[in-house]
Amino acid sequence: MVRPKKRRGSRRATRCRIGRRISKYGKKIKGTFCEATQTPLRAFDRRSFRWKRSRRGRAWLLIGCPKYSWQPQKNTCSTGTKVHKILRRVT
Repeated sequence: MVRPKKRRGSRRATRCRIGRRISKYGKKIKGTFCEATQTPLRAFDRRSFRWKRSRRGRAWLLIGCPKYSWQPQKNTCSTGTKVHKILRRVT
C-alpha cells in the first residue's frame, strides 16, 4: 500500500515587529506592523526594488522585477513587477 504525500503548509514567513523602524531598501517606516514574505529574495533582480502603497493605504508593498527581466538602460521591467514583502499596520 502506497501512502499519499502530505501537503505542506504555506512557506510564507510572517513576523510582527512592535515600534521599530524599517530602513531596508531605502525606505524608513515607523510604527507597528506585520511583515509577510510572499516571494523569496533570490527570485528578484536586486536593482529593481520599489516601495508602493496599497490601494486603501493600509499596507506597504515591496515590489521587484523577476531575474533576467530588468532593463537597466531604460530602468524598467519587461515582464511586470511582483510582490516580495507586505508590511501591514497593526492597530
